[in-house]
Amino acid sequence: MLAPIIGILLFTLCYLVAALLYPGGSQANKTSIGFTWINNYWCNLLNDTAMNGQPNPARPMAIAGMFFYASRFLSFGFFSPSKQVLGNLPG
Repeated sequence: MLAPIIGILLFTLCYLVAALLYPGGSQANKTSIGFTWINNYWCNLLNDTAMNGQPNPARPMAIAGMFFYASRFLSFGFFSPSKQVLGNLPG
């Protein structure tokens, strides 16, 4: 029952850490340092190479975050319908 909440928390934690690890660059400024929530997209954290051309050490953490994000929806899909169906059964 707590799986969706735990998935959200793990996703958020992973993406915050990935943002801290991102070397830099954005579509607005290729030479910027670090990840900015205004100029970067979340998918920038998933690239092999950062927008500034450096290797992206944030990628593994961002991939882990996406795993938790997807598993959150999967667990929600398993738990939510069963509660509705079981709650509507006669008897």
